[in-house]
Amino acid sequence: MRIRQILATTATAAALVAGAGAMSTASADIITGDSERTKVVTEIDDVNHTTKVNAPTIFDDINTQVHNKTHNNTQNNVKHNKFLAHLDRD
Repeated sequence: MRIRQILATTATAAALVAGAGAMSTASADIITGDSERTKVVTEIDDVNHTTKVNAPTIFDDINTQVHNKTHNNTQNNVKHNKFLAHLDRD
């Protein structure tokens, strides 16, 4: 019975050491950028960066359209009000 406990403890210790080694290797890969996961994240970041560059242009276009429509509506209201004022005078 005592031998089984010693073997189990030794196996557990070996597994812990192996796990710690694997974890430190994974950490080193992430820090140095050698792991595949890090490379994929970098590629995704590049795609998002491109999207961020294009996004303000889209919003500028929308803001310009809204501004132009508001300006046109305002001009139409001014013309309409002048017309109504002219009718009131007559």
